Formats: sequence, C-alpha cells, structure tokens
Amino acid sequence: MRKIPGIVIGVLLCLTYVLQGCGEKERNVSLNLSDIRDLDGKDVAVVVGTVHDKHLSSHYPEIAIKHLESNLDLGLAVKTGQVTASLLDYYLARKIVENNPELDILQKDVFTEEMGMIFNRDDHVLPEQFNIFLKEIQRNGVYDEILDRWLNSTKDTRLPDLPENGRNGVLRIGVTGIIEPFNFIQNRELVGIDIELAKRFAASIGKKPEISTMTFTGLLSATSSGKVDMACSGITINEERKKMLAFSEPYFKSGAALIALKKNMATHTGEETEVEQQGFLQSVKTSFVSNLIEEDRYQIILDGLKITCMISILAGLLGTLLGGVFCAARMSENSLLRTGTNTVTFLLKGTPVVVLLMIAYYVIFASVEIEPITVAVIAFGANFGACVSEMFHSAVRSVGKGQVEAGIAMGFSPFRTFLYITFPQAIRYVLPLYKDGFNSMVRMTSVVGYIAVQDLTKAGDIIRSRTFDAFFPLILVAILYFVLTYILTLFLELISRKFDYKRI
Repeated sequence: MRKIPGIVIGVLLCLTYVLQGCGEKERNVSLNLSDIRDLDGKDVAVVVGTVHDKHLSSHYPEIAIKHLESNLDLGLAVKTGQVTASLLDYYLARKIVENNPELDILQKDVFTEEMGMIFNRDDHVLPEQFNIFLKEIQRNGVYDEILDRWLNSTKDTRLPDLPENGRNGVLRIGVTGIIEPFNFIQNRELVGIDIELAKRFAASIGKKPEISTMTFTGLLSATSSGKVDMACSGITINEERKKMLAFSEPYFKSGAALIALKKNMATHTGEETEVEQQGFLQSVKTSFVSNLIEEDRYQIILDGLKITCMISILAGLLGTLLGGVFCAARMSENSLLRTGTNTVTFLLKGTPVVVLLMIAYYVIFASVEIEPITVAVIAFGANFGACVSEMFHSAVRSVGKGQVEAGIAMGFSPFRTFLYITFPQAIRYVLPLYKDGFNSMVRMTSVVGYIAVQDLTKAGDIIRSRTFDAFFPLILVAILYFVLTYILTLFLELISRKFDYKRI
C-alpha cells in the first residue's frame, strides 16, 4: 500500500508527457486567421463575467463563446486545441505568448478598456481620495515611473520601500495575485502596478495596507459586501459594474487582444522551426526547476498545503461534533426540535459547498471582523456535520432495540447503555462512510480561494500565473491532494480497527 503514491506519481507524469505531446501533434492544418472577423462560427474563450465576454456576445454573435473561470486557462485552451482563440488583456496576452512559443497575438486592438480601482458603492470618501492621489502622482511623474517599472519588469524588479505607519488604521485591499503585470507574486512577494499604486495610496492617507488574494468573482463580492475597502486587479470600468460598485478615475488604459496558434494565422509562413521537444526526464526536470525551485516557489506550495491541512482537520473535528449534536436532536422526543434539525441538515446538505462558503463569508459574517480561514472551517464543518449526522443517525438505528432494552434491564442508565452497547456497534457502521465523507470534504476545500484563503489549489494557480506551465502545477496539486487524503485514510483506518471486534 505504501508504494501506491509513487506509482500514481509516475502514471500522472507519464500522462502529462503524453498529453503535451498529443497537444503538439494534433494541429497541422492552418485556419488562415487574420483578425476577429475570421472567427465566426469558431470557439473563442473568455473569462466569465468580464468585459471581454460582454463585448463578444454584443458585437460578434456568430462567435461561439467558451466561458472559463480563470485567465490562467485561456492560453492552455488554445494550446490544447479546445478553442481557436482566446480574448484577454493585451499585457497578459503578451506574457502568455512569451512563455508559449507556439502561440502569438492574432489581434491586439479588438477594443480598448479602461481600468479603475473599485470601492463599496456607499463609500464616498476613499474613491475621491484615490482620485486626488492619482492626479498628484500623474503630475509629479511617479505614475510614469510605476508603469515603466512593471511594464518592463524582470525577475529582479522590486517594490520600492514605502512607509506603512498606519496612524489612521488599516486599508483592506483585495487582489487576485495572478495577473501580471498588474498584481502577481514574485519572489514570494505581491508586486505589480496595482500593488504599488495601492500601497502608495495607503501611505498617502496614513493607513497600513492589508492585502488579500482571492478569485475575481470574490473581489467583486468582497468589495460590495464591505469585506475589503478597495480592490484592484486590472478591473475594467463599465456601466453595469458601476451600478453595484464605486469606481475611481481610470488609472490604466489597455487593449483587448486575441491569442491563437501561430500555425492557424495567415501570417504564418511555415518556415518557423518547430518547438524543441524535450525527452521525458528532461521535461520533468525543467518543469520541476521552473515551478518549484526558481524564486523558492516550493514554499508557496508548502504554505498552501499547511492551510489545506488546517482547514480539513479543524472542519473535520467541528463537523464530527456537530454531527453528534444534530443526530441527538433528530432522535429527540421533542417534535419541534426534530423538525428544525431535519430542516437545517437538509439545507446544509442540499446547498453546494462553494455557495455555502460565499454566503457565510459575504452575507452571514459580512459585518463581522473574522478571518477567512475561520469562516472556511465553519462552512465546511457545518456541511460535513450535516452529512455526519445522517451517518450517525443510520448507524444508531441499525442497532437493535432489543439490545438497548436488555442493557436497561440489566441496570444500565440510558447514557451507559449508549456508551457501552449502542456506540461500539454503531461506530463500526459509521467509519467506512465517515472515511469517504471526510476525504470528499478535504477535496472540496479546494474552493476556499473564493474567500481570500491561499490554500493548495490557490498556490498552484499562483505558480501557473508565473510560469504559464499548465500541466506540472496541476499534476503536482492533484498528487498532493491524493497523498493527503491517503494519509488521512490510513489514520482513520487505524481508528476503525480499534472498534472492529473481529480483529480483537
């Protein structure tokens, strides 16, 4: 059994290599693309909820739009042939094609977009303060220095030392942390245009910046609910968003660009040399160094793994406790308590965990100063508790009433009867189901990035945003989840043996 993780790692790495090879070989016919007008009837990928999505649906109805959740997947979708092209910000497109020689920019001026900082709609002070700050740095030349620093950044580019005295409190800032050159992690530090602007702004109003990373959808929700004071992540200004959020004056103007395979472009001459194919071991070595060694990126993975383990274990303990309480309430003689508990557990089990997580963070705890990790533990613990209560309830009912009555007849109290007769038998029925439920809960924690928690999945996304290597980080994260659940399963298996009378 201990050799299984190694076998799986080998299989997954082989599969990665095969998939990469297949992706390169299957595209051998040029589509002769010149611009967006040649994409009618073809698939084009966009990030859901962005202005790119709205622009395509409004101006190019003949294009088949494919919605993705992250900018990180746009290049991969084109590279693997899932779509013909992807529409995204020009500067991000430029980074993608720099790291993927088989891709190029098909058209860089599909439309122009203006980006702004976002604030809560009811906040009339911070937007005005930022607009004053923006005009001042544009006047004194600092703004041009910021753009020059990050639009032409290298691995050695650093944020300048900025004061963080916090005499007027804290400025809570939300970013995605995966959009270069606006905000990204380099040498384990958040940097970029948005980060420097936000930190300089915080210093100008005497506040200490407190930056959280979350998904793009999470940014909008966190700002509108007041979980952060402002958010910045290359967010395009449009009228629809203005109805829900307050925007600053535009601080950056960019173009929306299309990326596609070079082989599919009309400008392709067929004379370019093929991308050099590395052997399997060399490919793994290159990916290992790029994704883990450079900039000490393995530390990001380790930090994310610690967070995932913490949330999983604490949510498991909370869920087990709640499951016992729910089970006791469901078996109560009080009909009102039974009905209420049944309703609560039904709602908790029937609500998708990601929805429950966001409701907990952005609605239930919207006005409460609480750590996102704590909210994640509560949300996953409540969901798991509802499932555990069902397991406990079924297991307890599986113990014959005759044994309970016999225990009471022998002089045992109801509690001692449960402890010495019912519980040891019920636990044997529960543990196999409990192990599966716990493992499922561990895997479901991968969505905590929606509420500014940098878990294992988010750590993989951060690395992908820097290396643009889609396969290795995903495979690595999958392996780590497998190893984690495997270890926890072994631990629960040891516990289950203690209650198996056949092994005693």
